[in-house]
Amino acid sequence: MNRRFAALLWVVTILASKPVLAVSPWPAETSGAALKLTALDAEFTSDMSGAYWNATSNTFWVCCNNPGTFWALRQDAAGNWQIATNASGTQARWAAGGDLEGICQANDSSPTVYLMDEDGWIRQYDTAIYGVVNQTRSWDIRTYCPEVNGAGPEAITFVPDDWLRREGFRDNSGALRNSSNGMGGLMFVGSQIGGYVHVFDLNTNANTFTYCGSNQTARAETADLAFDHVTGKLYIWHNTGANYLEVAELNSTTNGGIRRLRTLIEYTGPRTGNLEGFALVSTPETNDWCMVTDDSNANGEGVVLYRQFRPNEDTDNDGLPDDWELRYFGSTAITDGHADFDGDGKSDFDEFRAGTDPTNALSLLRIRSLTPDGTNVLINWQTGGGRTNIVQSTSNLTGAFSDRSPPIIIPGSGDALASYLDYGGGTNSKARFYRVRTAP
Repeated sequence: MNRRFAALLWVVTILASKPVLAVSPWPAETSGAALKLTALDAEFTSDMSGAYWNATSNTFWVCCNNPGTFWALRQDAAGNWQIATNASGTQARWAAGGDLEGICQANDSSPTVYLMDEDGWIRQYDTAIYGVVNQTRSWDIRTYCPEVNGAGPEAITFVPDDWLRREGFRDNSGALRNSSNGMGGLMFVGSQIGGYVHVFDLNTNANTFTYCGSNQTARAETADLAFDHVTGKLYIWHNTGANYLEVAELNSTTNGGIRRLRTLIEYTGPRTGNLEGFALVSTPETNDWCMVTDDSNANGEGVVLYRQFRPNEDTDNDGLPDDWELRYFGSTAITDGHADFDGDGKSDFDEFRAGTDPTNALSLLRIRSLTPDGTNVLINWQTGGGRTNIVQSTSNLTGAFSDRSPPIIIPGSGDALASYLDYGGGTNSKARFYRVRTAP
């Protein structure tokens, strides 16, 4: 029997509008409904400052600026939070001294932590031995981030080279910039003076660095920073007024010679007060968490864990998640979903749905071949990993398509090949037209 087959691609488009940037409400529960962890240590009742989440060990790091102390917090087998302990029962507490305002790690698999001393020093500690302070390096950044009348550098976070490249981070000269001194990324430092984020390329083998310049933020004060390694967004905590949480891209614009990070959205804080520290949790199983610290311990909220933290993942309301746009385009300003960046005939929104690369014209959802196999038909198609596809067919292009396959989960990520054998597809019809669609 002579047969004819045709392949059609499932196309979905949406209409979206760009929002006007305005301050949004706090995207989590109220501070009164959050989990207070202040009782874990008597010192948590005063002068708590920076916080950081280690996604590898599921550990919160927190620090206190007076006296200069830092801790590691973990859950026990029952899910209760506690100061972490080693096999001998020694607590993960280090009394390092100094005006410690911020804390982070560059490698979550390493015992090395970095503390921001507001006096103008980035300090590196080896925490392999609990309770034993072992400062292994320090970088004097006072020339660029001085402490003046009690105000100075308070925030610190590490941004890896991969995201710096993806988002087109630039130094003050306008040149694209990533690390060159061995860290595999750059250290971002937030200052209370002007709210600027200063960027340093630290030398891993010496107490030296290369200064990459400063970036203006949405507010004139910055108290903490948290970089989301999953989405590529920089969270900037402003301890001013009502307290604000700014979310920004790593790319920037200039105005009058001043470079400014591109703000995606800004939220009010959970309440007013001296809220100094912010830690973002981006681990998939706990991505509704964030931690906020209060230097003044108002309402006993020196250290508080929010468990309903749900920031907007599509800040420009174009139907494309911000992290997907940042990963492929470096900014959310490049496409609104209707564009076809790579010119392959599929809109950027179609490519998001399909799991394909919108910057590569060879990466798209398409049927590659239809092969008769006795009374059956073998359908082979190109698709994207991490998505679910359904093969459909119709005998008349003016009629409706119906499912021929169950939902087919495509493993992995990136470009992938898939196939489905349509049993009986080669009989009982003069023609059959096939298409592959994405499923929710």
